[in-house]
Amino acid sequence: MIFSKYNYLFNSTKYGFFIFNSRTNSFFKIDKELYESLEFIKESKLSPNNLNKETQIAFKKAKILVDEMDDENFQNQKKYIKYKKCLSNSNLGIVIAPTLACNFACPYCYESDLPPNKIKISIQNKIVDFIESFNGVDTVNLTWHGGEPLLAFDAMENILSQIFKSEKISIGQHNLVTNGYLLNKKICNILKDYKLDYVQITIDGIEETHNQSRIHKSGIPTYQKILENIDSALLILVGTHINIRVNIHKKNAEDFPKLYRELSDRWKNKNITISPSFTTDHGGCKVKCLKHSERVGFYRDLYFNHNIKNINFYLTRKSVACTADFDNTFIIGPEGELYKCWVDLGKEDRVIGTIFSSDFNQNILAEYMMGTDMFNDSKCKECVLFPLCDGGCNLFRYEHKLYGTEYNVCPIDINDLATLLELHYEQQLKINE
Repeated sequence: MIFSKYNYLFNSTKYGFFIFNSRTNSFFKIDKELYESLEFIKESKLSPNNLNKETQIAFKKAKILVDEMDDENFQNQKKYIKYKKCLSNSNLGIVIAPTLACNFACPYCYESDLPPNKIKISIQNKIVDFIESFNGVDTVNLTWHGGEPLLAFDAMENILSQIFKSEKISIGQHNLVTNGYLLNKKICNILKDYKLDYVQITIDGIEETHNQSRIHKSGIPTYQKILENIDSALLILVGTHINIRVNIHKKNAEDFPKLYRELSDRWKNKNITISPSFTTDHGGCKVKCLKHSERVGFYRDLYFNHNIKNINFYLTRKSVACTADFDNTFIIGPEGELYKCWVDLGKEDRVIGTIFSSDFNQNILAEYMMGTDMFNDSKCKECVLFPLCDGGCNLFRYEHKLYGTEYNVCPIDINDLATLLELHYEQQLKINE
């Protein structure tokens, strides 16, 4: 037996000694003597046979102690499961951007310089043919994106009408990403006929802050109009889950507790969640993003100082969920061009093909799906959090290959791990008081 590479030993000045294993998500408080024994075993790479039998049994079960090839076998199993899932053709993922135009001018937007073209009727009809051409597909997961997709709602309605009439297409999930400004009662009443499962709408702080961040191109305020539209959507789109995304950056981070209280009170017991998400610079970003350590501090402040309790500091397993990872998932632009990554919309050098042909750019496909994933990143393979992580954004690795740009795709900074585990322990103490 050996000490697993997925173990993390740490000494908390507040609470004592701990060991965490990311493969089984096991977390033990231990005494100083055992801590020092485990540190010695780890550094010397000696057999843990000197540990008492009870400890050995518990640690074997938690995968803290493993057979010599066990960690390597786990990596291969994870790789196999990931590729098997991503290469499956039983489901089809379609993201449609009916326009790249937007009525907002948000300072962190990565699509701000794209042409405001709108999808033509001929391309709308061809999209339905493209979806129907995939034989053997059980369900189609459909998402609307942009630009602001509701600026081309007539196109959306035409495509939806054809899709829901088609005997060859079975919709699994139907989602919409919108800024919410145009989500009026008329549009909601039309969408309720098309089994809309999920809507994401962004609100970026209390009213004053939001109006400075989610800027309408005409200069008019947007906050109250969006809230009124959400009120209507909650009444009309019964069964549709609405996620309020709050893009957190240095200028609005302090707003979140007040915004959370305001919106939670307004929509109490409604089918809605309010979720902070941190801005990421994909180029051209005009706001200052929070560093990983500042993000941990942000969550700590919410839980302990603002009594926002639906926060879990413990690490949870992330599953593959990115469009770029899946062979049978495509983003369709307004000209019928195809992409693998949402951020690539409008970039000619990232087009992998079109809806008019079955020929795809295999180089881009292979890079996104395999060449730039976590299994080809030496940092990932040696990371103690490898079992829990999805590898982060392949786009950053791809652009590092192309342009040599620096990247950090880690969802959790390893330097924050001890802090997060300590916060989890403190959270559990408060819950059990």
